[in-house]
Amino acid sequence: MKNRKKAEEYIINQISKIDPDENVKMYKEFFKSLDDKQFDEFMIALRDGKEQLSVQLPNLVKSITNDKILKIAEDIGVELFESIRFKDTSTDGREFVTEYKYLILEIPVRRVIQYLFHKISLPESDKKIDVMSGQVIKPDKGAKLSLIEAQILLNKGLDKSIVELMKFRGGDVSGYQKFKNQLETLGSVKMSDIASDTYPRSEIILDVFFKCMHIDNNLIS
Repeated sequence: MKNRKKAEEYIINQISKIDPDENVKMYKEFFKSLDDKQFDEFMIALRDGKEQLSVQLPNLVKSITNDKILKIAEDIGVELFESIRFKDTSTDGREFVTEYKYLILEIPVRRVIQYLFHKISLPESDKKIDVMSGQVIKPDKGAKLSLIEAQILLNKGLDKSIVELMKFRGGDVSGYQKFKNQLETLGSVKMSDIASDTYPRSEIILDVFFKCMHIDNNLIS
């Protein structure tokens, strides 16, 4: 019982450095619900890596800074930065250790659906479009861009790719025509050479809807 009390105090103390409110309350209630046998099983699972301590922080409400993470890791003796040992194939597998230490973390990786071959298609044309959105539809539709995929592009700094996919290929009929003409004529496209005074059809339609309801807007400026 004495060791259990010390273990609980240690865990709650570390959790409180991240969030002294809801997460501390959550773990106190969790420990209270366990008898001694269940607590021992939980600690063994933690030791063996079958269980992990987690912290729940609402987006845009509570945040934790990198400096705080580094300080907590230092306090509990967790080494986040390590030198990397690798084999150089050009020297018959000679091992090297990097001079500088790098941040090593375990993170979940999810592959976006477009990497799955059964989701890839190649349409024969792009002539069939939706009159309301200006976007290519089946059977000519070849792909789509989800919000998650757009965020991935944004995080990689591929802003121009987002403009191409969501504007010129995403319903901007006039802009896409100029895009295609330049591609067919020159063999390549520079979006900076295409006039930016065109709009996706969906934006034009929404502007019309608003004005029909006597709602002024600046969608089309």
